[in-house]
Amino acid sequence: MRTQIASTTTDSIVIRGHDLAEELMGRVGYSDMLVLTALGRLPAAGERELVDAIAVSVMDHGITPSSLAARMTFLGAPESFQAAVAAGLLGAGSTFLGGMTEVCDLLREGAVGLTSTSDGAQIDAAADLLVARQSARGRKLPGLGHNVHSEGDPRVARLREISRENGFYDAHWALLDALPGAFFRARGRHLPLNNVGAIGASIAALGYPAEMGRGIALAARAGGLIAHILEEQSDPTAKATWEHILADTDLPDDSSEGGIDG
Repeated sequence: MRTQIASTTTDSIVIRGHDLAEELMGRVGYSDMLVLTALGRLPAAGERELVDAIAVSVMDHGITPSSLAARMTFLGAPESFQAAVAAGLLGAGSTFLGGMTEVCDLLREGAVGLTSTSDGAQIDAAADLLVARQSARGRKLPGLGHNVHSEGDPRVARLREISRENGFYDAHWALLDALPGAFFRARGRHLPLNNVGAIGASIAALGYPAEMGRGIALAARAGGLIAHILEEQSDPTAKATWEHILADTDLPDDSSEGGIDG
């Protein structure tokens, strides 16, 4: 086994060439360490601000499938705090939390040939082509629509603003901003951008590997799940949720035989 990430001796720990105790602890933040460990370099100041904003934007949304999974797992195994966090993270995928990877890949595909000086007509043409390609593939267009924020995800404008402020509003972001119009021209429906789309554009603009978007989201969501499990300890809701589902579920007449825990 070999790794370039870190090494340990009897008196030191070195991460990507930096002494952990002497150079990193107390000197860099969590986002710095995430980028350093994953990509092998510390982020620049503007880069760090955008990574921080991405992480903050997805840390917690209240009652979601991931927080429910964490709470229900904790109900069944309160001795295994880590299992509850892991359960909440396992559902991160294309529907919830993880779709920014596909958005990043699509924007990179669609932005080939575009530059920061491309005009609106060029951007719109690229957006129309991207929508058409996804339709031909029989796939949905990630980055558009939200089950709660039907009039627009409030996080999108803020991530766009932070990207602009730090020099990361580029052709990928411009293409993302053109997608709602292209989708309407193709399908006749208005769908707003969502945070997954904004994160995908930000990751593309940062030049990170597409999976880094999901990685940042998972690292952040773990913090939110910790909060839910701590709240479950002091103000439990999982058992009441389970009992509510049981009360509203049609069960066979002999369902009580043998007990529930079998």
